[in-house]
Amino acid sequence: MKKLLYSCVLGSSAIYVGELASCWREIPEAMEAPIITSQQVASLYPWLLARKKALAIPDSAEVKSLDRVKELYQFFLDLKLDRSSLVIGAGGGAICDLVGFAASTFLRGIAFILVPTTLLAQVDAAVGGKTALDLGLIKNVIGTFALPQATFVDPKFILTLPEAEILNGLAEVTKHALIASSDLFFFLQENWPRLLRRDLEIMEKVIVASLQIKTSIVSQDACEAGRRRLLNLGHTLAHAVEKELGLGHGQAVAWGLVLATKISVLLGYLDQVEANLVLSFLFRAFPFLLGFELAPSQLETILGRLEADKKRQATEINFVLLRRLGQAETRRLPLSELKRLVHDLC
Repeated sequence: MKKLLYSCVLGSSAIYVGELASCWREIPEAMEAPIITSQQVASLYPWLLARKKALAIPDSAEVKSLDRVKELYQFFLDLKLDRSSLVIGAGGGAICDLVGFAASTFLRGIAFILVPTTLLAQVDAAVGGKTALDLGLIKNVIGTFALPQATFVDPKFILTLPEAEILNGLAEVTKHALIASSDLFFFLQENWPRLLRRDLEIMEKVIVASLQIKTSIVSQDACEAGRRRLLNLGHTLAHAVEKELGLGHGQAVAWGLVLATKISVLLGYLDQVEANLVLSFLFRAFPFLLGFELAPSQLETILGRLEADKKRQATEINFVLLRRLGQAETRRLPLSELKRLVHDLC
């Protein structure tokens, strides 16, 4: 088992990567803590509900909602939890966000552990201390900064995932490679077929490399005042198209990465040769991109949603651009300029 520790202004957190049974033994009190999961995860792993104190959330698009948070608060009250209590969230990114938010706000904050069961949650959503809820069609507009006491990452969970979920997670891994590690980028290029075949040895290497990148960035900037903004590469546009078209998160991020790469070239940040390398990989790795087009009405709706993006500041928006493979930076763009660039590219 591998153990990663990271610290920031929010506190300290541990990530255990390995067999879940070994992870539980690292924090004995976790064995008796109440657990919140989804009905789908509970059906795949019924032992999660073998405890007396368990709650399975119905699977729906409204998991990250205020109504669901109220349900968790009532669950906590029924169990008579206090400020010394510990709760566990086991599931994908939505469950991790929901449990993290509820725990960080109940009684002004109780401890929580996350057990991410999707690749996307293992490499991104369950790590770094950001919790979030959606408000209607606006993604992640409500949230807190709160580190889990620990995160248990068992790569074997990916064996039950469909390929679409694998691609959701690999889109985030690709983002991490683009902003911080050309070595990881070339490793992904070389091993993509093995990743899609769920080769656990290769997958664990990718998970650990991705976690090292994210925790390094979070340790420097926990509250997204500077360097952590780099983790938004491709996401400004991805969030808008994900909600509008109902795309999978990985599909939306891949599309966002394509546009961010092209915009980086247009603004003189990225060399065309390196851009071609990035784009060639994205189109091979995410083949749906080859035939993806937006109708004019969809494009206008998506551009309109940028007004509600949490990265917007008045008439400008913090947008992440690539400098070179493995290096990125944030630039504040006028919303009007970003809309024009996206409109021209689409």
